[in-house]
Amino acid sequence: MISGYLEGRTTEFRFRKLGLPGQRLISRRICWSGSMKAQVSTLQKRETVCLLCKEELENTEHLLWSCGVLQSMWTSIQIQILPFDNSLDYKNRFVRTYLAVDGRQKMLISISLWCLWFHRNKLVHEGVKFSMPKLLGFIRGYDHDLCFIHENLCFLPGSMGKELWRPLDYGIIKLNFDVSFIQGKKLATTAVLARDYRGEVVGADTYLFEEVGNAFVAEARACEKALLFARMMGFRRLIVEGDSLSVINNVKKKEKDRSVLRPITYHIHQLHLFFDEVTYNFVPCAVNVAAHILALEGRIRRVCGNQVDGVLDSVRLVVEKDWLLWNQRI
Repeated sequence: MISGYLEGRTTEFRFRKLGLPGQRLISRRICWSGSMKAQVSTLQKRETVCLLCKEELENTEHLLWSCGVLQSMWTSIQIQILPFDNSLDYKNRFVRTYLAVDGRQKMLISISLWCLWFHRNKLVHEGVKFSMPKLLGFIRGYDHDLCFIHENLCFLPGSMGKELWRPLDYGIIKLNFDVSFIQGKKLATTAVLARDYRGEVVGADTYLFEEVGNAFVAEARACEKALLFARMMGFRRLIVEGDSLSVINNVKKKEKDRSVLRPITYHIHQLHLFFDEVTYNFVPCAVNVAAHILALEGRIRRVCGNQVDGVLDSVRLVVEKDWLLWNQRI
């Protein structure tokens, strides 16, 4: 009965295997005529050529090793490539190279891969033309910033002041911001702590954000919330400090932001109109402990809003320690 119903009928199934570019689209036409006969035809394989070098197929091995643009970039930033036997596949070449180089070169390899993929996506989605000089300039600038941070984090004789929270001039309010981010739940608890020239807390605020994509966006939201809090409190002259170098640099740069943070940084720049003076500083995590504790306490205790009755004891102790260390620096 079933075979009679299917006799003369044609059923076509199409499916696509998900994965890297260049997979096959299979078309199966199954004809039923008493007994089932299957005819499988494979459509022409669609091959995706690398958009950067335009020479080879874009696959994992190509992106991690054999791309001419990648190899040229590594040569320019002096990545040490070991000699390999031709029988060794690209994956193992990459792994062995990465394990053989020092810490700084590992960092440069990681930055270069991220940067190359970022510019490749900009080319695909926004039509931004790829520029090797611009890419190399970004990598070297990023490397310089990381070296600068490392130097600031080193406890060298006579340089302890770099690791301390610093007071400021009369009439200026210092805002330290931070965030506690839960990746799995996409929840971010931002915190801002305001102190005056005597190091005394003049305001504190925590706020919960939902559906936050990543930690980068969470840090930017914390910076934005710091300015909104300062506006609400009526502060006019600000120094805004955070331990996210990427966010601080994005907010400080003059050219138009084209990153995922664009809506947030645009709003931050608009908020500048409500203040007489706003200065941004990147600080090491050791200087930003009070704001970090405030964010953690806000997340754990589920406390959100302006803390008008004073900060929690855990935050107050860090604030007092900051002031004590500053006075004992000499």
